[in-house]
Amino acid sequence: MDNISLSFANVKEPTYEMAIQKINLFLSKLYIKHIYILESGILHGSDITFFKKMLTASENINDIDMTLALNQLSRFLYQYYGEKKVIILLDEYDTPLQEAFINGYWDQMVDFTERLFNSTFKANPYMERAIMIGITSMSKETMFSDFHNLNIITTTSDKYVDSFGFTEKEVFEQLDESEDAIWSLLLASGYLKVEKVQYRGKTLKPWYHLCITNLENRYVF
Repeated sequence: MDNISLSFANVKEPTYEMAIQKINLFLSKLYIKHIYILESGILHGSDITFFKKMLTASENINDIDMTLALNQLSRFLYQYYGEKKVIILLDEYDTPLQEAFINGYWDQMVDFTERLFNSTFKANPYMERAIMIGITSMSKETMFSDFHNLNIITTTSDKYVDSFGFTEKEVFEQLDESEDAIWSLLLASGYLKVEKVQYRGKTLKPWYHLCITNLENRYVF
């Protein structure tokens, strides 16, 4: 079983046309990653044409091709791996929608996203399961209204609570060893990012940036 992994984290464009172009580029790179399918000779006719078109990321690719891209790639992988269904992982699915709302092309992006998600996650018999990650709450009454068996796991959910992050016991054990360990824990969790500060040829102690939602507090040690 293979997987399709994609992130929309960098789709932060001021216009709909630029956002679609960026998504087009990401889809093209995904097809390039799986070019071995084309080289294997298992594809024929229109499947070869579609695969080659997706490799180019050219202006000839329309939004219909793009909304079908992940569905079709799922089918190609299904054929290549002997009728084994794929797992699809989509990180920051909501970033293009957030930017669309801010920059005034919300309706266009919602229309595109609905068609992409429907083709990829609902009308896709070659998908075993999928995981979508984002910070925006999934409303089953909006673009996900047609989805079935949709499980929403939030940061306050008990499910998988023992599978990610740090337990209370681990945190206090680290603090018992060193009071500064909390910064290491936050750094490992992704809440902190470190930048080395160069000053007069010397590397000074790093700045720690603690980011919560859109707020940033800065501390130096």
